[in-house]
Amino acid sequence: MILTLTSDTYSQGELYDFASTQLAPTISQIDGVGDVDVGGSSLPAVRVGLNPQAAV
Repeated sequence: MILTLTSDTYSQGELYDFASTQLAPTISQIDGVGDVDVGGSSLPAVRVGLNPQAAV
């Protein structure tokens, strides 16, 4: 199943935030749902990889 969110009122970032913080967790609690992924956002992201050995 694919759900699409659009709005004339809310920005893409606000829709993504709603989908990831409220919609996805609610849908994932339904029996029979295996996985919920939220995608399609144009929000900037930074991935940081840490070396646990260097954190001394």
